[in-house]
Amino acid sequence: MDYVGLLVELLYIIFIIMVSTILLNKKKISFEVSRKFIHIGLCNTYLIAWIFFENVVLASILPLLFIIINFYSYKHKTIKAIERVNGDGLGTVWYVLSIFILIVTLFSTRKYIYIGAISVLILGYADGLCGIIGTNMGKHRFKNNKSLEGSLVFFIVSYFISYLMLKINCYDNLIIYSFIIATYGTVIEVLCTKGFDNLFVPLLLAIVIYFLTVSNWFFDFSIAISINLLIGVLANGLSFFDLKGTIAAVVLGFFVYYLAGVYSYISLIGYIVFANSVSLFCSSKVRMKTQEKRGIEQVICNGLIPFCAVILYFYLKTDICLVLYLLGLAGSCSDTFGGDFGKLSNAKVRYLISGKEVPKGSSGGVTIRGLIGSLIASMVIGAFSFVVFEERQLLYFVLVSVFGFLSSVIDSIMGEVLQVKYKNIHNNGVVEKLEKEEINNYTKVSGINFIGNSMVNFLSVLASCLMLMVLYFLI
Repeated sequence: MDYVGLLVELLYIIFIIMVSTILLNKKKISFEVSRKFIHIGLCNTYLIAWIFFENVVLASILPLLFIIINFYSYKHKTIKAIERVNGDGLGTVWYVLSIFILIVTLFSTRKYIYIGAISVLILGYADGLCGIIGTNMGKHRFKNNKSLEGSLVFFIVSYFISYLMLKINCYDNLIIYSFIIATYGTVIEVLCTKGFDNLFVPLLLAIVIYFLTVSNWFFDFSIAISINLLIGVLANGLSFFDLKGTIAAVVLGFFVYYLAGVYSYISLIGYIVFANSVSLFCSSKVRMKTQEKRGIEQVICNGLIPFCAVILYFYLKTDICLVLYLLGLAGSCSDTFGGDFGKLSNAKVRYLISGKEVPKGSSGGVTIRGLIGSLIASMVIGAFSFVVFEERQLLYFVLVSVFGFLSSVIDSIMGEVLQVKYKNIHNNGVVEKLEKEEINNYTKVSGINFIGNSMVNFLSVLASCLMLMVLYFLI
């Protein structure tokens, strides 16, 4: 059977390459599609090896041979149908090398061959279709130019491959296992460039699948990590966060899940989805070309108080800690929602203290519509009290809603009084943040040097939390 397998595998590889080359030469398909056709087709060689080979040495002969052939082709462009247009990396070599490593590692004991099958099929089908969709339909781009649309295709295809293969091997928890595998694979694919996804997607996924199916601690650990990573990919792809901001948000979500439980984690996801969806909607209404990405500074300033609150809850196990956690989210959401809603208002924007009219978008400036938006946002986050707490839900809802809105009011006052502002010495235009190269063109007109918008957000929520704690302990 081993020698029959060698013949079948060789004929199959030749057939795939010939069909792709003929279609390419006759211009029936594009160069990229022909390359992906081979990319998808060759992953099935692992299944052929699984069916026919018993001897690991014989099973590894053709992959080893094609590592040499692909490297030669990469150097001399011999098999044009498999090479990238720009020669971007050794992707074709990594592809076969990963299959070779999995065969050598897993075929010696046939117990875990299915792990390699899942990994290689995801590399072939998910990555191949991801590239085709991303190239032709990708509109939302990551920094490395990969697309969110392609990544979603990768996730969906990976999910169904994992589900099918695990079901064949009689595993339980198929939905959760498949979700975790698909998420890890998607993140690895997004992060890898220059063809390295062909190496790291199958090899790292094989390690993930092994630990996932044999270790309970890894399964528990991966649930929260997977949800966070998937949300991180979506948030970064939709420009809600930049890369550093995405990493900070993923870390925050992980700690919330493990320190405060699933219901507190749900409230965090609700906050992220609600706040950013509203921002995206408002940006489209005022015809902004792009939504401002939240960076690590904003995530830390908005997330530090919720983070500290869940740490305190982990040790103290008292409701007030979770109230402060929700208040931290409510204050941040209230400020964001109020600012976004204010952009939709045609009313004059004024400072709360002085009543002075200021340009739309100025920190500290408010409108009636913006204040109503802040109250609504605070109440939405406050409503998670009915999910997080088992008793006194109504009381905690009122406290979070009122003090979350109060945080937004304090934010406006601090934005007027404390936030640093600079005036252009040439045209008197006022800005709130300077780049280093602009320093000579501006002079400070008010505020404290180190207090910018993010610091105001942090201080306003902190002030609101301190006021709530005083009230809570008094009553």
